[in-house]
Amino acid sequence: MVSSASDLIVEHSRRQLWVALILVVTLGAGALAMLAFPDKAGKTGGFYVMIFFPEFVAIALASLRKSKRKLGDVSAARMQAVVDDELRRHSLGMGWRNGFFVMLLAQPLISLAVISSGTPHPVALLSAATALAGVVTALASVLYYDR
Repeated sequence: MVSSASDLIVEHSRRQLWVALILVVTLGAGALAMLAFPDKAGKTGGFYVMIFFPEFVAIALASLRKSKRKLGDVSAARMQAVVDDELRRHSLGMGWRNGFFVMLLAQPLISLAVISSGTPHPVALLSAATALAGVVTALASVLYYDR
């Protein structure tokens, strides 16, 4: 049971991170499927993910709005205190660092996979896969390191 306003703010923030992670993975997977298999876009599911993405965003916003109602009238000072928390800043720094290093390490590995696969859009696929790997790693790391 959540007891204080600070706990509610942290819970809401974590829910926002989870929603962002799910939306990024969904959008990234759809984009990668469409880039990797442009002739079979309808069969791979990437096309359907892109069509239904606005609905995913609407559901996510409704979920966050429901979560925000629990906060009630939380003062801006209390919210700023939670945002400026030392452990929170440390987890953000660790998350960004992990995302950066994953992007650096994933670039050559993904490029080898893309070159050997013979896709028609190798540069776009490489860029999208690298960005997706970095962002997903950063968000997942922040969730892992955060309280």
